[in-house]
Amino acid sequence: DRESRHTDQEGPALDNSDNNTIFVQGLGDKYTVDSVADFFKQIGIIKRVGKLKGEATVSFDDPPSAKAAIDWFDGKDFSGNPIKVSFATRRADFGGRGGA
Repeated sequence: DRESRHTDQEGPALDNSDNNTIFVQGLGDKYTVDSVADFFKQIGIIKRVGKLKGEATVSFDDPPSAKAAIDWFDGKDFSGNPIKVSFATRRADFGGRGGA
């Protein structure tokens, strides 16, 4: 039942079958776009990497690569830092915030 820990989103699980972008947290301060790309390229072809402070987005060529990256790298170590990898949520979120 450890697999169910991935459903930390509110409400029903989102359908990410067409989502090719992941959100990476916990990278620390000393990383480059190139180092992130090198880390994730073993999963699939990377189209783009966006860098934020301690976080990054990685867009793969296809959605299955994004899913594989989450399955493989979530909780792994990146330059001494444990990282959290999840699907990036689109800014135009169809479901809205709504809440119970």
